[in-house]
Amino acid sequence: MHIQRIQVPNFRVLQNVDITFEKEFMPRIFPLGSENGGGKSTLLQLVFILLHCSAHENRKEYIQNLLEDFDVPEGETTRELAKFEIWDGEKTVELAFSVCNDDFLNDLSKVYNEEFSFVDLAIVSLSKKFEYIKNNQEMVDVDPSMRKRFMAAKRILEYLQNYGLLFITYYSDSLSEYNILVCSTSNHNKKEDSDIESMLLEISSQVHLAAPSSHVYLFFTQKNRQALFVQNAWNEYINQLLKAKEKLPNFFIHNFLLVDALLKTFQYARDKDFKQAIETNNYGNYYINVLKDLSYLLGNKKITPSPELDRIIVKQETPQGEMELGPEDLSHGEIKKLSIYVWLKYIIGENAIVLVDEIENTLHPDWQYQMVDNLKEWGPNNQYILATHSYDVCQALTPAHVKELEPKLLKNNP
Repeated sequence: MHIQRIQVPNFRVLQNVDITFEKEFMPRIFPLGSENGGGKSTLLQLVFILLHCSAHENRKEYIQNLLEDFDVPEGETTRELAKFEIWDGEKTVELAFSVCNDDFLNDLSKVYNEEFSFVDLAIVSLSKKFEYIKNNQEMVDVDPSMRKRFMAAKRILEYLQNYGLLFITYYSDSLSEYNILVCSTSNHNKKEDSDIESMLLEISSQVHLAAPSSHVYLFFTQKNRQALFVQNAWNEYINQLLKAKEKLPNFFIHNFLLVDALLKTFQYARDKDFKQAIETNNYGNYYINVLKDLSYLLGNKKITPSPELDRIIVKQETPQGEMELGPEDLSHGEIKKLSIYVWLKYIIGENAIVLVDEIENTLHPDWQYQMVDNLKEWGPNNQYILATHSYDVCQALTPAHVKELEPKLLKNNP
């Protein structure tokens, strides 16, 4: 899976964005640069939320939060949000996300000689009876008003399909009007909605976002974001961050140590060795190789699990012998490097689209430069888009790999 092109006409600070990521380039690692406030984080979050959440009902609240201030201009019926060209291994899939307002439905009403509103779609989407109605055509014990709204929503979806549009979700904009987000593809060739949805479902499992906990996440509610400006509200923001991690399986906070994942890695290696012993009467080397990888990663520090596999143990050789270290004995950079290693090597599958924000934070310049080689080694078949301020990361690649958002990284003095 590989994003070949991203186009964003106008979303928050992003204006006329059109960036290509050549799949022929090796390695498939693309630093994305701009000045502070240039939109790097905004772009990564927009890409991740649209591609990771659109095919999953329980994730669509994050799309609604993201689009809360995204209005359709007065006098228009639709507004383009973003376009993607994605290589799925065999062909290029083009996906376009747009927002439609009630005036769009008014135009449809004239064509089909029916009156309906997005409010019908919104109310039915919120209704706990919606799935029951959808799966039980008899609609037994359903009140008449809900049945009427369901039929109106069903017709809306059919009409959108006739236009080649897949309904993603609705939201209320800053003008308190209902809008809907739709997705289309130029290569659907008159396919059903389910074909576009299956594309989104496949892509959603392959796109990942890693970022620090200190970021402002646009897919949180306005109230949650405002907590960062409220005294003693940091814990509330972190709680929302942890909830988002639970609901968004491909969302990773790269300054948290992945203890659970690390312990599962040890358990997996142990079980593979035991399975090989049963099959061949010889234990394998999976567990030993994991230990070697981790020891190499942190230099003279050795990481092992406890015998009960309920905690990790970090030790270091000293002139007085081997000494056990506490969490405070690992630097932020070491924790981050270890976390990214475990995330890429043992959690993310192959051929993933990996979006990383501020990968250089807390890393020594030498480690920043080496991170490109690390990514090639830890996940060689993945595509990486790295929002960064690090010249060391950029210098580890060719100039053609480096992509920029306006304003440019460097400005000529007048």
